[in-house]
Amino acid sequence: MAPEHKLLASIRLLVLSAPVILIVSSIGVYEFSWRVKPQPFPFNHKLHAGTRQIDCKYCHRGTDKGSSAGVPSISDCWSCHQNLTGVGSNKEPVIERPNVQKLLKEYVEQKKEINWYKVYDMPEHVKFPHRAHINAGLQCVECHGKVEEMQVVKMNQVPHMGWCVSCHRAKNAPVDCTVCHY
Repeated sequence: MAPEHKLLASIRLLVLSAPVILIVSSIGVYEFSWRVKPQPFPFNHKLHAGTRQIDCKYCHRGTDKGSSAGVPSISDCWSCHQNLTGVGSNKEPVIERPNVQKLLKEYVEQKKEINWYKVYDMPEHVKFPHRAHINAGLQCVECHGKVEEMQVVKMNQVPHMGWCVSCHRAKNAPVDCTVCHY
C-alpha cells in the first residue's frame, strides 16, 4: 500500500472512531464527576439523623415544597447548638466539642455561611422535584440510603437515567421524557 493510501486509511479510521471516542470520554467524565468532595465542615449525619433522630426535613427545609433539598443555614445550625450545654459522653460540655467550637468561631461569629457541596448534583438538563417524590410517598432512604448510619454522607446510588426509569416503572410513575428533562 502506498504511503498516501496509509495516510488516508488512518484519517478515515480516526474520523470514524472520533464519535465513539467522544461518547466513551463523555460517559467517563460523567461517571467520575460523581465523586464526592469533602465537606467544608465535618457534619455527622449518624449523630444527627441516627442517634438524635432528627428528621431529614428539619435541616433540609423546603424539600417537601420545592424542587431541591435545601441545606441548613448557619443560623439553623446555631439555633440548636447554642442550647447544647449538657455534658457529652467524654464528660466535657457539649458546647466545648471541637466541631461545635469550629462552628462557633469560623461561621457563627463571622456570620459566614457554610458552602456545602452537593452530594447529588444533577446535570443541568435534568429536573428532580423532591416535592413530587415526597408527595408520592417515597422516603428519603429510597434514593439516599441509610443516612442515619453514615457519619459522612456518601452517594447511595449514582442517579443515572436507567435507575430512575426503572424506579418510575416499578412505581407506575410517568416515564415521558419531559417529566425529568427540560
